[in-house]
Amino acid sequence: MIRVLHAIDVYLRVSENWIYPQIHCDSEVSSAVLCRNVENLDQFPLRKVPMFLDPPRWSESLGIPRLINSLAFRAGHSSLVAAVAVRRWKPDLIHAHFGMHGWSLLPLKQRLRIPMITSFYGIDAWALPERNALWHDRYRELFESGESFIVEGPAMGDRLKAIGCAASKIHTVHIGIDLSALPLSSRKLNAVPRVLMLGRFTEKKGLIDGLRACVEARRRGGDFLVTIVGDAVSGDKTSASIKAELHKIAASPELNNRVCFAGSVPVAKSRALMREHDIFLCPSKHARDGDAEGGSPVSLTEAMALGLHCIGTRHCDIPEVIRHGETGLLATSGDIQALAALLAEAIENLEETRMREHGRKHIEERFSASAQREAFQKIYSVLIARVANRTHASSFVR
Repeated sequence: MIRVLHAIDVYLRVSENWIYPQIHCDSEVSSAVLCRNVENLDQFPLRKVPMFLDPPRWSESLGIPRLINSLAFRAGHSSLVAAVAVRRWKPDLIHAHFGMHGWSLLPLKQRLRIPMITSFYGIDAWALPERNALWHDRYRELFESGESFIVEGPAMGDRLKAIGCAASKIHTVHIGIDLSALPLSSRKLNAVPRVLMLGRFTEKKGLIDGLRACVEARRRGGDFLVTIVGDAVSGDKTSASIKAELHKIAASPELNNRVCFAGSVPVAKSRALMREHDIFLCPSKHARDGDAEGGSPVSLTEAMALGLHCIGTRHCDIPEVIRHGETGLLATSGDIQALAALLAEAIENLEETRMREHGRKHIEERFSASAQREAFQKIYSVLIARVANRTHASSFVR
């Protein structure tokens, strides 16, 4: 059995819920979690999965060791105490989630003398190197020392190559979803079509563009209601500004009393809301600070699995999920008029089932959690065997 140490900053933010199926694999992989803080255990329970905290909680009662651990973590390195605890579990490899966390775990990888895989998801590849040039040097170190790097699709793969990763080390694994929790059942369309947008109030989600497209679609005579799931990021001025603008647009004559702000909700609630809607609008785009989706939002994958009409933008790897005219509809990022036209088209053809059926089949074939697990197991096995052969050859030479 392969023993994989999943390393993540916080276990587990609701906005990163798609990591959960990667940790809870089948009987061929045994998982453990290394993290700094813990959140939402009620939503994401660890079923017999060991957890290692870095720094460990017991060290907080000690003055100097706690300070040392804190300074070590801020410098980007795991504590020695955590390394000792992890070593006892005997992992075969580390799976770091997010590039910045992969870099911070290089000393732990060296102490344990095991290979490391790093999954990149978006902000780590797109925004971080643009915001801070220091990360170019750090990623150079990570790309040299790390054995394998996981991306969601070709757009993210191209981005990693652009910031210095060797193509031979990049592997594509789509983020999988648990289809058993997302059954496609025959459902009645709403008398007044309902449009759903979902995401944190960050620029890359394009929610302002999406709501402005709804205004334009209303001007074209469309009759529909809108729900926005998500909220501003606490303490973030840009996020607060986006929230204020969304409320301003919602108060326009075209949308007055037609927009519901549902706020941030648990994963189960967001899925329940999806089932109550007819159209999923995903207007993602590149933010001015360089941030991007990286791959494709998991909420889009789930909405397609549930049989919603899906409208998105040609941003990052969204076209891997939405194949224009086949599984959904695509517009150029930031093109509000085009989004409005597609929204009007979707409303007019709501009773057409072809795209929705093709969409569900597409998700079943390429974006299921089982397919994701199989892909990771293959990568894990090949990597462990390669490192073992290299070690054996080195010993033989001596």
